[in-house]
Amino acid sequence: MRALVLAGILSMAGCLGEGGAVNVRWRIAERETGRVDDPRYDSDAAGVCCQYFESNRLCTTLGWHITRVQLLFTDPTTGAALADPPAGLDAPCGNRELTTPFALPSGNFDILLRAYDPVTNATQAQSPLPEQRSIRRSEIVNLDIVELSVSIYPKP
Repeated sequence: MRALVLAGILSMAGCLGEGGAVNVRWRIAERETGRVDDPRYDSDAAGVCCQYFESNRLCTTLGWHITRVQLLFTDPTTGAALADPPAGLDAPCGNRELTTPFALPSGNFDILLRAYDPVTNATQAQSPLPEQRSIRRSEIVNLDIVELSVSIYPKP
């Protein structure tokens, strides 16, 4: 029996991967009004978060849009970006939460949540300041809820 339990624990440890992971949840904060939007309710079927919807619940072209969110990791002393970042550091805005794979290297990092358009790579919003955290193998760093700041007015 102990051998089965030990085998189960060891097999689970192998599924974790070789690094650490990060979990983050986000909301959208409108700068001009202070209104806070929840991606669960402010996204369309494609996972795009937006300010205005058409009658078929698809985002209009008016107001703010957030297509995807992405975690960015930099060295807090040099500002250098994480070399060779692993896959799984981004998600549709409508997901409202992201847990990365256990593939992040151990160390101290400034972590920033950025909203972007994958077609143009243009930044649509980002967290106000990076959070400095220490990542360790087989551990999850929890960033709690990060507010993505957007402007409610469409850009010309």
